[in-house]
Amino acid sequence: MSVVQKDPIISGMLEDERERCANAIEALARKASEYPKGSIHFRIVKSQKKQYSYPFLKYREEGRSVFKHIPQEDLEIIQDQIRKRKKIEEEVKKAKERLRYLDRLLAEEKRGRPRKDGR
Repeated sequence: MSVVQKDPIISGMLEDERERCANAIEALARKASEYPKGSIHFRIVKSQKKQYSYPFLKYREEGRSVFKHIPQEDLEIIQDQIRKRKKIEEEVKKAKERLRYLDRLLAEEKRGRPRKDGR
């Protein structure tokens, strides 16, 4: 019999932690949606023996690839925003892993079976 089954206080703490993780995932997803999606690429254009490079944002929308030109003066700002979005997405991924772990623990409690490792 696992500790979760024996102690209702621990069970309640796990439920609270699961709810906190779910709320954190929602909040982080809302925050990530404020930043531009996709990644920055550079296109090289050759014209009159000169070579020009200009940045564009590439992302998918409704199953299609979308390319959006980025003015050179906005490049650093958008790069910073994309870095922040990727960092938030990593945090969401970690929170989802934690949520899956908590769901497994709580599911074992409801089934009333001990875990494979004997706890």
